[in-house]
Amino acid sequence: MSDLAASTVDDFDFDFIITANGHFNEWKLPDYPGIEKFKGHLRHSSNWDPKFDPTGKRIATIGNGASGIQVTTALQKQAAHVDHYARNKTWIAGSFNPSARERQEAAMPFSEEQLRDFQDPEKYLAFRKKLEGDFFRRFESILRDSDTTRKGAETFKQIMRERLGDDAELLEKMVPDFPPFCRRLTPGPGYLEAITKDNLTFIQDPIDHFTEDGIVTKDGVHRPVDAVICSTGANVDFAPPFPIVAGDYDLSRDWKPNGKFGFPYSYLGLFTPHFPNIAYILGKCTHQIHQPLPVSMLTTSKAPILLAPQEPFRTERRYRQRTSPNCCARYPLKGYGPQRLPSVQQTTSLHIAMHSSPAPT
Repeated sequence: MSDLAASTVDDFDFDFIITANGHFNEWKLPDYPGIEKFKGHLRHSSNWDPKFDPTGKRIATIGNGASGIQVTTALQKQAAHVDHYARNKTWIAGSFNPSARERQEAAMPFSEEQLRDFQDPEKYLAFRKKLEGDFFRRFESILRDSDTTRKGAETFKQIMRERLGDDAELLEKMVPDFPPFCRRLTPGPGYLEAITKDNLTFIQDPIDHFTEDGIVTKDGVHRPVDAVICSTGANVDFAPPFPIVAGDYDLSRDWKPNGKFGFPYSYLGLFTPHFPNIAYILGKCTHQIHQPLPVSMLTTSKAPILLAPQEPFRTERRYRQRTSPNCCARYPLKGYGPQRLPSVQQTTSLHIAMHSSPAPT
């Protein structure tokens, strides 16, 4: 482990390791031609400069994922003008949970009465069970053509229409042709309202290249700006940003398309063959990656599974070295995935790699 501040390196030994690093934790600037020539303020939203003052500036924001939506909404209120580049359509949702309040731009603190109630363990448990129970009962939302999917599309479209001020042209540009639960949803409080403002230009034409003072789209239009904030560009191959090695395998290499596995191979998003003493929270190919479920689900449901194998690993070193805990279960699951995927939302209008080759040994 390296201490960058102290310039020191220390070695540590553990019997069992659990990784909990996020999926989009390794940001990078998008690879547009000429981006290195831009002389204005250029940042990824994950690498925000706290000294940057957007007041009165012309700013370009790129991307309309969760970060792009939030950044654009905030900058519209301060900038002289915002060019918002959003090539793809996206659903803007209301509350995901009937037990939760509708999202707002302003902070939504608990009331003093609620905070007092939370001091009572039974009341706090009841609050959490009600809130989380409604989340976890929405599994049908990932299935194609389910009632939840159809109703969700109708509800979200009506919400978007109202928040866009019944602007039919903008609504047509915004509403995707894929179901609302196909990708991660975002409530985006204030985002649709920001798009209707006079100081924001909503641009869906693809970017062709950067210049020293702006951006040129494929239609040949050049738009000068003082600053560009990118909310697109990240390591999306699931390979860890640091080496994780066992024998001849290295997950940072072998989970990539040209690696020995060629994809993020795992059992239930928890374990990987040949790595018997490492497990994952927010693992690969799990439902939580695609859906806005509480993080507590990960820790409360996975932690007992992850912690249970530790005792055998401590007491039987030889077992840990020679055997993978998922060696028997991994083969039937590999065939189950391609059979199950066509019924879920995540394969709608998306290219999903179906790995049908024999399991690695």
